[in-house]
Amino acid sequence: MSKTSINTRLLVIGTIWSALVLVATGFFLAALFENHVVKEFEATLDDQLHEILELVVVAGDGRVALKRHPVDPRFNRLGSGWYWQATAKSQMAERSRSLGHDTLETVGLLRRPETISFSTRDVGGQPLRGIRRQVVAPGSSETLTITVTGPAAIVDQSVRDFTGTTVIFLTVLGVSLVFGLMLRVNYGLRPLAEIRTTLAGIRAGHSQRLVGDFPREVSPLVDELNALLEHDAALLDRARTQAGNLAHALKTPLSVLNNLAQPMSGENGQVLRHQVDLMTDSVEWHVSQARAAGAHKALGARVALRPVVDDLCRMFDRVHAERKIEIAVSGVDDLEFKGDRRDLEEMLGNLMDNACKWARRKVEIRARASQDRLLLVVHDDGDGIAEEHHSEVLNRGRRLDETVPGSGLGLSIVREVAELHGGTLVLARSGLGGLAATLDLPLA
Repeated sequence: MSKTSINTRLLVIGTIWSALVLVATGFFLAALFENHVVKEFEATLDDQLHEILELVVVAGDGRVALKRHPVDPRFNRLGSGWYWQATAKSQMAERSRSLGHDTLETVGLLRRPETISFSTRDVGGQPLRGIRRQVVAPGSSETLTITVTGPAAIVDQSVRDFTGTTVIFLTVLGVSLVFGLMLRVNYGLRPLAEIRTTLAGIRAGHSQRLVGDFPREVSPLVDELNALLEHDAALLDRARTQAGNLAHALKTPLSVLNNLAQPMSGENGQVLRHQVDLMTDSVEWHVSQARAAGAHKALGARVALRPVVDDLCRMFDRVHAERKIEIAVSGVDDLEFKGDRRDLEEMLGNLMDNACKWARRKVEIRARASQDRLLLVVHDDGDGIAEEHHSEVLNRGRRLDETVPGSGLGLSIVREVAELHGGTLVLARSGLGGLAATLDLPLA
């Protein structure tokens, strides 16, 4: 259950509890109704017993008899289950026509003088419910036992009908309760869904903090999340600032060392210049990685592709103005990179710089969206790189041609920054004849 949603947990618990309550209610109502029906049935029998008692007379010879039989026609249908009989000294005095020549078994009941209820069966096996009372016949000292019964099927059928109706009603009620529970749970948990949606918007770059009208119960959570987002953003911004400050702080001493090493001749001068170059390259490398890592972890970072590409095109048009390199751009409109602008400039700028250095006359930048990915391809019409060297040039500081200015860090930096964003850099042969560098990055 650890991964089960709160919604599901509440629904399961609520459904189980509702089912138990409804089942218990059903049994209670059925028992209550059965008790009520039995009492009503026995009240009917008691009324009939009183009618029989009012009809009792004592003949001159002391024999007990009835003025007439009760008027209820059910007592006249043979085997109807509606029976009555009156006995004196265990001798039959009178009986209903429905009994025919049979008698109702009363053995074991005659010792109790009050009205009692009992269940029995007639000679045909039909279940009966009845009452019995011992009375003294009017004008006589003779004890008279009057027994009245009715078919138990009447009570049982009423209970079955009521139970069936109750089951249907409680089932409909249960379904309604579950549906209402679903509405209550969904409505009650809606603020959590809003928080999830807002957090997704923050990750996608639509907002920087949780904003909305949240209930009192979740407001402290929202405040803590906003405080955490602000604290995280402040730490990342501070780290990026310190990385930039470190780069500026080291550039001046390295420039001084480089200037002092230039006039030096011999092996010492060569070693010093080489070490200064290594330190400069290392500083640029680690500072760029620190900036990229900080931007990658920042929530809500996104940047439009068109402005970045336009700025880089203008810059490289000026840098390579004497070579008159044509830079063509396609597919960059309405696309956004899910990350920091400086990281995109770092990656695309290095690829464009590399392409412009090696191109003869033309560089093309093509962009397209593929599901949730942004594909950026930089083509040039230069000589390209042999396929067996593609993985080699992606290593830090590796250069195939030492005659062209550079540190050999460009492609490796692009690859590392892309990987920090969950992307890749792939080199291939371009349709223009040179190199095609493809960046696969997250799309905002």
